[in-house]
Amino acid sequence: MVIFKQVIDILNYIFMAILGVGFLPQIIYVLLFFLKPKRFPKAQKLHKAAIVIPAHDESAVITSTVAAMSKQNYPADLFRVYVIADNCTDNTAELARQAGACVLERFDDEKRSRGWALDWGTQRILDEDPEIEFFVAFDADNLAHPDYLTYMNDAFDAGAELAAGYSNSKNIDYNVSSAISGLYYLRDSRLCRQPRSAMGLDQNLSGPGMMFGASIIRESGFDAHSISEDAEFTCNRLLAGKRTHYVDQAEYYEEQPTTMKDVFNRNIRFGHGLNRIFFNHGMRMVGKFFTTGRLSYIDIFLQLMFIPIAMICCVWIPLYYGFYLVEACVRFATDPNLLYGWLKTAGLAIGCIFYLPFVLQALFVVLLERKKLKCKPAKLIFPCLVFPFYMIAYMISIAIGTFTLKPKWKHINHHVNVDADAFFDTNAPIVDNEPLIAADVDPQADASSEDDGQSPSDESQT
Repeated sequence: MVIFKQVIDILNYIFMAILGVGFLPQIIYVLLFFLKPKRFPKAQKLHKAAIVIPAHDESAVITSTVAAMSKQNYPADLFRVYVIADNCTDNTAELARQAGACVLERFDDEKRSRGWALDWGTQRILDEDPEIEFFVAFDADNLAHPDYLTYMNDAFDAGAELAAGYSNSKNIDYNVSSAISGLYYLRDSRLCRQPRSAMGLDQNLSGPGMMFGASIIRESGFDAHSISEDAEFTCNRLLAGKRTHYVDQAEYYEEQPTTMKDVFNRNIRFGHGLNRIFFNHGMRMVGKFFTTGRLSYIDIFLQLMFIPIAMICCVWIPLYYGFYLVEACVRFATDPNLLYGWLKTAGLAIGCIFYLPFVLQALFVVLLERKKLKCKPAKLIFPCLVFPFYMIAYMISIAIGTFTLKPKWKHINHHVNVDADAFFDTNAPIVDNEPLIAADVDPQADASSEDDGQSPSDESQT
């Protein structure tokens, strides 16, 4: 037993070191919150752009999304909204056309994913209009700020071929689930992407709103077809020597899941996709760091390390500390202080190392970004207090995803359609989602949850 304890103690030191290395960059970025992100100068030229929206059975929201995307403060002859109706079984294509989008319908029983849709669609768009210089890819439930293309054009004109925007939420105060999910992405934009931008590090282009040059599509197509196609696309480009950027002024809004079941199912798919990327690209990132000395490769590798981190947190920690808890309970009659000491140590560790830091981060983000929120900051106090429990669910679902051979796609129900004019009206009062939410979508309208092998349009966050 003594030798067994020594062995597991040594393993625990190793795993704790891995956790420390994995979380160290996050701590550093939080401490550097005051750094200003890189800003791009006003463009000398307006470049031709295409807004691309892959959509699979998105009839509930596609009309309002296309209408909103069409209202960019950008010359109408220099951009167009394209909807890739991907293996749709509803009237998504028809509704998108009626809303003014150029629709490309795709049917492929074998190549069914958002990445394949973007690969197929962007190449056909360039065949139709070779003058397009850059793309911006959104999901069917997204809303882009009217100046989104303008700021991305600034970045592109300054030489940026790949960039990510600022992720916000259009329904952050719908309920607790949407609030804590929205807080996660606000935290990522404000406390992770912004410091990286200030330090000149590359960005993981996770999530919608990705800008990529047409030259990249001509060179290699959209060569990322996994569940986490955005992270895979980022890794492919970085390994090819490209740089990725963050444009904090380019703001987009996602509809956050309104049930923890939807959050859990989505993250299982993320875990499956990221697990493959970690093993396929992780060590190549380390190798590129040693051959180029570019810190971004190590930074991206540490982001991909969330896969082993999730496994350690969900498997090793319960087993290791559970073992000592069982031992303390067995020896309680003869040595009660052993159990009391275990409970005291566990309480301090959970409270001071896990719970309190995540609550403070969530509250800090709300304080820093209060002017960008589409709700009153006070409504997010309770979600901030339960934010650590979201992180637990996030790690568990990611860990489950790593063991899942082919996770099933569960359609995420949409509950809000947004009137873009009211949403971006700075003079409109913000009171209980009014006048921001124009209509509450009937959950039964898109309640299909059967797996058809199709990657949904909102599956894209690391």
